[in-house]
Amino acid sequence: SQELLDVSQFNIVQLPELDIELVELPSGTFTLGSLKGDRNEYPQSNAKVNGFFLSRLEVTKHTYNKCIQALVCSRALFEGNLSEPAIGVSWLEVTDEFIPWLSNLTGYKLRLPTEVEWEYAAKKGKVSGQLCTLANGNFKFAACNDDFDKLAPVGMLKPNLYGLYDMQGNAAEWTSSCWRYDHNNKSRLVCSKAVIKGGSWYNKEYYLRPSARFGKSKTTKLDTLGFRLAMSI
Repeated sequence: SQELLDVSQFNIVQLPELDIELVELPSGTFTLGSLKGDRNEYPQSNAKVNGFFLSRLEVTKHTYNKCIQALVCSRALFEGNLSEPAIGVSWLEVTDEFIPWLSNLTGYKLRLPTEVEWEYAAKKGKVSGQLCTLANGNFKFAACNDDFDKLAPVGMLKPNLYGLYDMQGNAAEWTSSCWRYDHNNKSRLVCSKAVIKGGSWYNKEYYLRPSARFGKSKTTKLDTLGFRLAMSI
């Protein structure tokens, strides 16, 4: 499609045995926040982002199970469709168990993306077309439907311009950023909570916008909440 950038122009880190592929996103600037959303999306500002890697897909149950089988990740094994996003894992489990295990296994210094990095990847990678062709969400109209009642296997819908799948919908995604009540740097920083981006299969279109944001305790576990990986260059 002429809509999509040639993915070959981006550097790729592939870990096929783990179902992980990281795409190098270029440095750039973008408008953080929105004046058309909730007050926690104010104020808008110009943000500069250094190049970084972001995983093409949300981390799957299959990949997370490898950490459980290695006796590092402490939750019970995932069952059912293992191609779905790994949901129901807390921020602390991801950052204290899964990512250290995966980084040690692969030799790559992996992490969660920051809120700014995540929003940059979603906004700069935006493609035209009906949202339900890009996102597994709660769409209540027959003219356009994503065909999934709840969680979907990763990568089933169209990618964005960077070749990233499920940036909107399917599973909402943890970021590494502490929660602020808005984008004003003077507002209270709450590090017992982390920022969540992207919305999920449960959310309506309004909450699937790239600027939409939520804050949850780092111990939160939800069947709508997963994560993807990032890596600095």
